[in-house]
Amino acid sequence: MTTRLSTLVAMLALACSPSGGGDDPVRDASSPVDASSPVDAFRPVDADRDTGLRPEGRYATIWNDLGAGEGRLGYPLADRIPDTVCAWQPFEGGTMLWLEQRSFAESCVEFCDKPRIFSIDGFDGVATAGDPYYRHPDDWDESLDAFSCAEADRTEESVLGSTKPLGPVRGFGKVWCENPEVQTAMGAATRPELGGPGFERCSSQLFQGGLVVHNPNESSHWVLFEDGDWQRVPE
Repeated sequence: MTTRLSTLVAMLALACSPSGGGDDPVRDASSPVDASSPVDAFRPVDADRDTGLRPEGRYATIWNDLGAGEGRLGYPLADRIPDTVCAWQPFEGGTMLWLEQRSFAESCVEFCDKPRIFSIDGFDGVATAGDPYYRHPDDWDESLDAFSCAEADRTEESVLGSTKPLGPVRGFGKVWCENPEVQTAMGAATRPELGGPGFERCSSQLFQGGLVVHNPNESSHWVLFEDGDWQRVPE
């Protein structure tokens, strides 16, 4: 089980600062993301085997609606991880999501040492399904410029009484600037990045066939399937 979990743990490797971070769904972001292909960080594990774990609350409702253990998500591989600091930012052609790094198993070694960012293509603010999404390692740190390219250094906007750059900046901006396919697919940011300790916490749960993330600030549960497509379940 430890070996199997380590192959999927990339999905739950999440960041340590609310400035954005993450890894690509079916590609490891050591190379630029190919926006035409799904992610390659996790695979279905023992899809026919009951792990004995069950989701609870809204997670259980979503799981049952998707066919429970016999559906695309399969059975849970770990309990839900609550109280996770998160950040997100909407773009013309999608959204970016960052979650603080939280280990759910001792086998989390090669992926849990870095934060992750999810770029979700095709989300226009109302869509409930689409593809693809990607995971990217968040390797931005305070020694780097907040703006990773000139295209990201955009007009500042007032948000919640303070002025913020539209960006994208920091981790989100580094992914956006360094991956032309992501920049083309996502387009320009439509609002500044939001999130951090002062916002409601996110939660997540890893399954045999994907990851479910709840961002209460967006009133959404994101279902990120292992083969690279996604669903959004509004609250």
